[in-house]
Amino acid sequence: MKKIFICADVWFGVFAWFGRAKLGLKLALLSWRFDALVDEYFRGRKWSLGVVEIRHAKEQIWHTENGTGPKGVRRRQWKLGSNATMFIKFCDDTFKKRVEFPHISPPANLIGFKRIIIRLGRHIDIKVIAFLSSIQHLFNANIILELNILRDVDPSWPAIAQEIWPLSYQSIDTLILYRNGISMLRNLVSPTVLRDCPNLRRIVSNNFPDAVPDDRAGADISKAVSMWLHTPRPDGRPKVMVYGRPKFEYQGRLADIKRIFANASSSPVSYVVSLYLKHKHQLDHPQPFDVENGRTKERLTFRYIEHRTRFCDGLWLLRRGPIEWNESQWEESERMAKNWTTDNVPITYNRTIVFRHVS
Repeated sequence: MKKIFICADVWFGVFAWFGRAKLGLKLALLSWRFDALVDEYFRGRKWSLGVVEIRHAKEQIWHTENGTGPKGVRRRQWKLGSNATMFIKFCDDTFKKRVEFPHISPPANLIGFKRIIIRLGRHIDIKVIAFLSSIQHLFNANIILELNILRDVDPSWPAIAQEIWPLSYQSIDTLILYRNGISMLRNLVSPTVLRDCPNLRRIVSNNFPDAVPDDRAGADISKAVSMWLHTPRPDGRPKVMVYGRPKFEYQGRLADIKRIFANASSSPVSYVVSLYLKHKHQLDHPQPFDVENGRTKERLTFRYIEHRTRFCDGLWLLRRGPIEWNESQWEESERMAKNWTTDNVPITYNRTIVFRHVS
Protein backbone atom coordinates (compact mmCIF):
# COMPACT_ATOMS: atom_id res chain seq x y z
CA MET A 1 0.00 0.00 0.00
CA LYS A 2 2.97 2.30 0.53
CA LYS A 3 4.18 1.80 -3.05
CA ILE A 4 0.82 1.99 -4.82
CA PHE A 5 -0.80 5.41 -4.53
CA ILE A 6 -4.61 5.39 -4.38
CA CYS A 7 -6.46 8.71 -4.32
CA ALA A 8 -8.49 9.77 -1.28
CA ASP A 9 -11.87 9.53 -3.04
CA VAL A 10 -11.31 5.84 -3.75
CA TRP A 11 -10.37 5.19 -0.13
CA PHE A 12 -13.46 7.07 1.06
CA GLY A 13 -15.58 4.70 -1.01
CA VAL A 14 -13.82 1.74 0.61
CA PHE A 15 -14.24 3.22 4.11
CA ALA A 16 -18.02 3.13 3.70
CA TRP A 17 -17.87 -0.67 4.05
CA PHE A 18 -16.15 -0.52 7.44
CA GLY A 19 -17.60 0.26 10.83
CA ARG A 20 -16.48 3.32 12.74
CA ALA A 21 -14.60 1.27 15.33
CA LYS A 22 -12.50 -0.58 12.73
CA LEU A 23 -11.71 2.65 10.90
CA GLY A 24 -10.63 4.55 13.99
CA LEU A 25 -8.94 1.78 15.97
CA LYS A 26 -7.36 -0.33 13.24
CA LEU A 27 -7.12 1.28 9.81
CA ALA A 28 -6.11 4.72 11.11
CA LEU A 29 -3.14 3.16 12.92
CA LEU A 30 -1.57 1.74 9.75
CA SER A 31 0.17 4.95 8.71
CA TRP A 32 0.13 8.73 9.02
CA ARG A 33 -1.71 8.98 5.70
CA PHE A 34 -4.45 6.58 6.77
CA ASP A 35 -4.79 8.46 10.04
CA ALA A 36 -5.35 11.71 8.11
CA LEU A 37 -7.73 10.04 5.64
CA VAL A 38 -9.86 8.57 8.43
CA ASP A 39 -10.02 11.97 10.17
CA GLU A 40 -11.10 13.66 6.95
CA TYR A 41 -13.65 10.93 6.26
CA PHE A 42 -15.19 11.29 9.72
CA ARG A 43 -15.40 15.08 9.37
CA GLY A 44 -17.21 14.89 6.03
CA ARG A 45 -19.57 11.99 6.69
CA LYS A 46 -23.16 12.46 7.85
CA TRP A 47 -24.03 10.62 11.06
CA SER A 48 -27.16 9.50 12.86
CA LEU A 49 -27.46 8.77 16.57
CA GLY A 50 -29.35 5.54 16.02
CA VAL A 51 -31.24 4.45 19.16
CA VAL A 52 -30.57 6.47 22.31
CA GLU A 53 -31.89 5.26 25.67
CA ILE A 54 -31.72 7.53 28.72
CA ARG A 55 -32.53 6.23 32.17
CA HIS A 56 -31.61 6.72 35.81
CA ALA A 57 -28.89 4.58 37.32
CA LYS A 58 -29.89 1.73 39.64
CA GLU A 59 -28.46 1.38 43.10
CA GLN A 60 -26.81 -1.78 44.36
CA ILE A 61 -27.92 -2.11 48.00
CA TRP A 62 -26.33 -4.44 50.54
CA HIS A 63 -27.94 -5.36 53.86
CA THR A 64 -27.63 -7.98 56.59
CA GLU A 65 -30.46 -10.46 57.00
CA ASN A 66 -30.97 -12.43 60.27
CA GLY A 67 -27.37 -11.81 61.31
CA THR A 68 -26.04 -14.42 58.90
CA GLY A 69 -23.87 -12.04 56.93
CA PRO A 70 -24.19 -9.71 53.96
CA LYS A 71 -26.62 -10.51 51.23
CA GLY A 72 -26.69 -8.64 47.92
CA VAL A 73 -30.06 -7.37 46.84
CA ARG A 74 -30.62 -5.40 43.66
CA ARG A 75 -33.48 -2.95 43.96
CA ARG A 76 -34.98 -0.65 41.38
CA GLN A 77 -34.50 2.57 43.33
CA TRP A 78 -34.33 5.66 41.17
CA LYS A 79 -31.69 8.04 42.47
CA LEU A 80 -32.60 11.70 42.60
CA GLY A 81 -30.57 14.62 41.35
CA SER A 82 -28.17 14.63 38.42
CA ASN A 83 -27.78 10.90 37.91
CA ALA A 84 -29.16 10.05 34.47
CA THR A 85 -27.30 7.59 32.27
CA MET A 86 -27.31 7.53 28.49
CA PHE A 87 -26.95 4.41 26.33
CA ILE A 88 -26.57 4.25 22.56
CA LYS A 89 -27.70 1.05 20.84
CA PHE A 90 -25.87 -0.26 17.79
CA CYS A 91 -26.49 -2.84 15.07
CA ASP A 92 -30.30 -2.86 15.08
CA ASP A 93 -30.60 -2.91 18.88
CA THR A 94 -28.53 -6.10 19.25
CA PHE A 95 -26.22 -4.51 21.80
CA LYS A 96 -25.79 -1.17 23.53
CA LYS A 97 -22.98 0.88 24.99
CA ARG A 98 -23.04 3.29 27.89
CA VAL A 99 -21.76 6.75 26.97
CA GLU A 100 -21.30 10.04 28.77
CA PHE A 101 -23.63 12.95 28.18
CA PRO A 102 -21.96 15.38 25.74
CA HIS A 103 -20.76 18.64 27.26
CA ILE A 104 -20.50 20.48 23.95
CA SER A 105 -22.81 21.05 21.01
CA PRO A 106 -23.09 18.11 18.59
CA PRO A 107 -21.11 18.29 15.34
CA ALA A 108 -22.71 19.81 12.27
CA ASN A 109 -22.61 16.47 10.44
CA LEU A 110 -25.00 14.88 12.97
CA ILE A 111 -28.21 14.81 10.93
CA GLY A 112 -30.72 12.63 12.75
CA PHE A 113 -31.61 9.80 15.09
CA LYS A 114 -33.62 6.60 14.94
CA ARG A 115 -35.29 6.70 18.33
CA ILE A 116 -34.81 8.46 21.68
CA ILE A 117 -36.22 6.67 24.73
CA ILE A 118 -36.33 8.47 28.09
CA ARG A 119 -37.23 6.29 31.06
CA LEU A 120 -38.39 8.63 33.80
CA GLY A 121 -37.27 8.62 37.41
CA ARG A 122 -38.76 10.78 40.12
CA HIS A 123 -37.56 13.85 38.24
CA ILE A 124 -36.27 14.66 34.77
CA ASP A 125 -32.52 15.19 35.00
CA ILE A 126 -31.17 18.58 33.96
CA LYS A 127 -28.61 16.75 31.80
CA VAL A 128 -31.46 15.20 29.81
CA ILE A 129 -32.98 18.62 29.13
CA ALA A 130 -29.60 20.00 28.09
CA PHE A 131 -29.02 17.06 25.75
CA LEU A 132 -32.45 17.43 24.09
CA SER A 133 -31.88 21.17 23.73
CA SER A 134 -28.55 20.56 22.00
CA ILE A 135 -30.15 18.27 19.38
CA GLN A 136 -33.38 20.24 18.98
CA HIS A 137 -32.40 21.04 15.38
CA LEU A 138 -32.83 17.31 14.61
CA PHE A 139 -36.53 17.51 15.49
CA ASN A 140 -38.00 18.17 12.07
CA ALA A 141 -41.71 18.26 11.25
CA ASN A 142 -42.03 14.45 11.21
CA ILE A 143 -41.65 13.50 14.87
CA ILE A 144 -43.69 10.87 16.68
CA LEU A 145 -43.94 11.75 20.37
CA GLU A 146 -45.23 9.08 22.73
CA LEU A 147 -45.97 10.01 26.35
CA ASN A 148 -46.39 6.61 27.96
CA ILE A 149 -47.46 7.78 31.42
CA LEU A 150 -50.37 5.80 32.77
CA ARG A 151 -50.90 7.62 36.05
CA ASP A 152 -52.71 10.94 36.00
CA VAL A 153 -50.99 12.15 39.16
CA ASP A 154 -47.33 11.76 38.23
CA PRO A 155 -44.42 13.98 39.35
CA SER A 156 -43.00 14.00 35.82
CA TRP A 157 -45.97 15.78 34.21
CA PRO A 158 -44.96 19.32 35.27
CA ALA A 159 -41.41 18.77 34.00
CA ILE A 160 -42.75 17.43 30.71
CA ALA A 161 -44.99 20.47 30.31
CA GLN A 162 -42.28 22.97 31.24
CA GLU A 163 -39.15 21.41 29.72
CA ILE A 164 -39.90 18.68 27.15
CA TRP A 165 -42.98 20.09 25.45
CA PRO A 166 -41.49 23.51 24.44
CA LEU A 167 -38.61 21.71 22.72
CA SER A 168 -40.79 19.48 20.57
CA TYR A 169 -44.34 20.78 20.04
CA GLN A 170 -43.58 22.60 16.79
CA SER A 171 -42.21 19.41 15.21
CA ILE A 172 -44.80 16.83 16.30
CA ASP A 173 -46.52 14.97 13.47
CA THR A 174 -48.01 12.20 15.65
CA LEU A 175 -48.93 12.42 19.32
CA ILE A 176 -49.55 9.20 21.28
CA LEU A 177 -51.15 9.63 24.70
CA TYR A 178 -52.70 7.33 27.29
CA ARG A 179 -55.37 7.76 29.94
CA ASN A 180 -55.83 11.49 30.61
CA GLY A 181 -52.66 12.63 28.89
CA ILE A 182 -54.50 15.23 26.81
CA SER A 183 -56.17 16.57 29.95
CA MET A 184 -52.80 16.91 31.72
CA LEU A 185 -51.31 18.84 28.78
CA ARG A 186 -54.35 21.11 28.60
CA ASN A 187 -54.10 21.84 32.32
CA LEU A 188 -50.33 22.34 32.46
CA VAL A 189 -49.57 23.88 29.04
CA SER A 190 -52.66 25.48 27.50
CA PRO A 191 -56.32 24.58 26.87
CA THR A 192 -55.56 24.94 23.15
CA VAL A 193 -52.41 22.80 23.34
CA LEU A 194 -53.50 20.50 20.47
CA ARG A 195 -54.26 23.33 18.05
CA ASP A 196 -51.04 25.09 19.07
CA CYS A 197 -49.00 22.29 17.44
CA PRO A 198 -48.57 23.61 13.87
CA ASN A 199 -47.61 20.27 12.28
CA LEU A 200 -49.72 17.86 14.34
CA ARG A 201 -51.51 15.57 11.92
CA ARG A 202 -52.33 12.43 13.93
CA ILE A 203 -53.40 11.71 17.52
CA VAL A 204 -53.61 8.25 19.09
CA SER A 205 -55.75 8.38 22.22
CA ASN A 206 -58.62 6.76 24.08
CA ASN A 207 -60.71 9.96 23.88
CA PHE A 208 -63.35 9.72 21.14
CA PRO A 209 -64.17 13.13 19.61
CA ASP A 210 -67.39 14.81 20.61
CA ALA A 211 -69.91 16.10 18.09
CA VAL A 212 -69.48 19.68 19.37
CA PRO A 213 -65.94 21.15 19.13
CA ASP A 214 -64.73 23.31 22.03
CA ASP A 215 -61.26 23.65 23.54
CA ARG A 216 -61.86 26.51 25.94
CA ALA A 217 -60.74 26.15 29.53
CA GLY A 218 -63.04 23.75 31.34
CA ALA A 219 -64.26 22.03 28.17
CA ASP A 220 -64.35 18.23 28.04
CA ILE A 221 -61.35 16.39 26.56
CA SER A 222 -63.47 14.90 23.78
CA LYS A 223 -64.66 18.38 22.79
CA ALA A 224 -61.05 19.59 22.67
CA VAL A 225 -60.11 16.67 20.40
CA SER A 226 -63.08 17.52 18.19
CA MET A 227 -61.93 21.16 18.03
CA TRP A 228 -58.53 20.03 16.79
CA LEU A 229 -60.16 17.79 14.15
CA HIS A 230 -62.37 20.66 12.97
CA THR A 231 -59.44 23.06 12.57
CA PRO A 232 -58.16 22.65 8.97
CA ARG A 233 -54.47 22.18 8.32
CA PRO A 234 -52.75 24.92 6.28
CA ASP A 235 -51.79 22.35 3.63
CA GLY A 236 -55.36 21.02 3.38
CA ARG A 237 -54.42 17.42 4.23
CA PRO A 238 -56.88 15.43 6.38
CA LYS A 239 -56.20 15.04 10.08
CA VAL A 240 -56.15 11.56 11.59
CA MET A 241 -57.51 10.35 14.93
CA VAL A 242 -56.91 6.79 16.17
CA TYR A 243 -59.37 5.70 18.85
CA GLY A 244 -57.89 2.57 20.33
CA ARG A 245 -60.05 1.77 23.36
CA PRO A 246 -63.72 1.98 22.43
CA LYS A 247 -66.26 2.50 25.16
CA PHE A 248 -70.02 2.53 25.07
CA GLU A 249 -70.38 6.27 24.48
CA TYR A 250 -68.96 6.18 20.94
CA GLN A 251 -72.29 4.87 19.62
CA GLY A 252 -74.20 7.90 20.86
CA ARG A 253 -71.49 10.26 19.71
CA LEU A 254 -71.52 8.76 16.22
CA ALA A 255 -75.23 9.48 15.98
CA ASP A 256 -74.65 13.06 17.19
CA ILE A 257 -71.79 13.59 14.72
CA LYS A 258 -73.98 12.33 11.88
CA ARG A 259 -76.92 14.56 12.91
CA ILE A 260 -74.85 17.73 13.36
CA PHE A 261 -73.01 17.12 10.08
CA ALA A 262 -76.29 16.86 8.16
CA ASN A 263 -77.33 20.30 9.46
CA ALA A 264 -73.91 21.97 9.27
CA SER A 265 -73.31 25.17 7.33
CA SER A 266 -69.79 25.98 8.53
CA SER A 267 -66.51 25.81 6.62
CA PRO A 268 -65.64 22.32 5.32
CA VAL A 269 -63.04 20.18 7.12
CA SER A 270 -61.25 16.91 6.36
CA TYR A 271 -60.43 14.14 8.81
CA VAL A 272 -60.30 10.38 9.34
CA VAL A 273 -61.12 8.65 12.65
CA SER A 274 -60.31 4.95 13.05
CA LEU A 275 -62.08 2.76 15.62
CA TYR A 276 -60.77 -0.61 16.79
CA LEU A 277 -63.91 -2.32 18.09
CA LYS A 278 -64.43 -5.33 20.34
CA HIS A 279 -67.76 -7.04 21.01
CA LYS A 280 -67.49 -6.56 24.74
CA HIS A 281 -67.31 -2.81 24.17
CA GLN A 282 -70.41 -2.66 21.95
CA LEU A 283 -74.05 -2.34 22.88
CA ASP A 284 -74.88 -3.48 19.36
CA HIS A 285 -73.10 -3.82 16.06
CA PRO A 286 -72.43 -0.45 14.38
CA GLN A 287 -74.15 0.30 11.10
CA PRO A 288 -72.27 1.86 8.17
CA PHE A 289 -73.58 5.08 6.66
CA ASP A 290 -72.83 7.57 3.87
CA VAL A 291 -74.26 11.09 4.27
CA GLU A 292 -73.86 14.17 2.09
CA ASN A 293 -74.29 17.85 2.97
CA GLY A 294 -75.19 19.99 -0.02
CA ARG A 295 -74.56 23.28 1.81
CA THR A 296 -70.93 22.54 2.68
CA LYS A 297 -70.44 20.12 -0.25
CA GLU A 298 -69.09 17.50 2.13
CA ARG A 299 -69.49 13.79 2.63
CA LEU A 300 -69.42 11.81 5.89
CA THR A 301 -68.95 8.04 5.76
CA PHE A 302 -68.61 5.29 8.34
CA ARG A 303 -67.52 1.93 6.98
CA TYR A 304 -66.00 -1.40 7.96
CA ILE A 305 -62.64 -1.98 6.29
CA GLU A 306 -60.86 -4.91 7.95
CA HIS A 307 -61.72 -8.37 9.19
CA ARG A 308 -61.36 -9.62 12.73
CA THR A 309 -57.88 -10.02 14.19
CA ARG A 310 -56.60 -11.34 17.50
CA PHE A 311 -56.66 -7.79 18.87
CA CYS A 312 -60.04 -6.53 17.69
CA ASP A 313 -63.27 -7.63 16.06
CA GLY A 314 -63.03 -5.07 13.30
CA LEU A 315 -61.54 -1.77 12.16
CA TRP A 316 -63.95 0.98 11.13
CA LEU A 317 -63.21 4.35 9.55
CA LEU A 318 -65.17 7.56 10.02
CA ARG A 319 -64.23 9.89 7.18
CA ARG A 320 -65.28 13.47 6.48
CA GLY A 321 -64.23 15.38 3.37
CA PRO A 322 -65.38 16.81 0.02
CA ILE A 323 -68.20 15.04 -1.83
CA GLU A 324 -65.95 14.54 -4.85
CA TRP A 325 -62.88 13.38 -3.02
CA ASN A 326 -59.86 12.02 -4.78
CA GLU A 327 -59.25 8.52 -3.45
CA SER A 328 -55.53 8.67 -4.20
CA GLN A 329 -55.19 11.76 -1.99
CA TRP A 330 -56.88 9.97 0.90
CA GLU A 331 -54.80 6.80 0.73
CA GLU A 332 -52.01 8.24 2.88
CA SER A 333 -54.42 9.45 5.57
CA GLU A 334 -56.20 6.10 5.69
CA ARG A 335 -52.87 4.30 5.91
CA MET A 336 -51.95 6.50 8.88
CA ALA A 337 -55.27 5.62 10.52
CA LYS A 338 -54.97 1.88 9.88
CA ASN A 339 -51.26 1.21 10.27
CA TRP A 340 -50.19 3.54 13.05
CA THR A 341 -48.60 0.65 14.97
CA THR A 342 -46.13 0.05 12.14
CA ASP A 343 -45.02 3.69 12.35
CA ASN A 344 -44.57 3.46 16.09
CA VAL A 345 -42.34 1.10 18.04
CA PRO A 346 -44.43 0.07 21.07
CA ILE A 347 -42.77 0.45 24.45
CA THR A 348 -43.88 -2.08 27.06
CA TYR A 349 -42.86 -0.22 30.22
CA ASN A 350 -44.57 2.69 31.93
CA ARG A 351 -43.28 6.23 32.55
CA THR A 352 -41.51 6.62 29.24
CA ILE A 353 -41.08 9.40 26.70
CA VAL A 354 -40.27 8.29 23.15
CA PHE A 355 -39.20 10.41 20.18
CA ARG A 356 -39.16 8.80 16.76
CA HIS A 357 -39.17 9.96 13.15
CA VAL A 358 -42.18 9.08 11.01
CA SER A 359 -41.16 6.23 8.70
